[in-house]
Amino acid sequence: MALMTKDRVLGILEKSGSFTKNKKYNGIIRPRFVLKMTPENRTLLEGVKYFLKLNPPVREYYAGGRHYLILTITSIGELKNKIVPFCKDNLIGSKAEKLQNWLKQFRYLNNSKYTL
Repeated sequence: MALMTKDRVLGILEKSGSFTKNKKYNGIIRPRFVLKMTPENRTLLEGVKYFLKLNPPVREYYAGGRHYLILTITSIGELKNKIVPFCKDNLIGSKAEKLQNWLKQFRYLNNSKYTL
């Protein structure tokens, strides 16, 4: 497995991560974080998963005739205690702005305790 450092993981998240939301069948909107990469980057994606100690599996995903690997974080605990604290003061540029806008919608994620 590739040597994962904080800076390497942040670079991967800035490039391939998305702060999104998911509307459930009952109309409830829930936050989620998605990391999507091509199969050639499986080692990097799994490296991020292990570095951040995330539980969901890396899944295969096919869309528009393309093949992807995807790691989707929907657990409020993992979002609040792992993703947000790791990203909050470390991302730069447009991804930092997207995180801030996402946190405005899901304010309860902004109170975190986790550190690496």
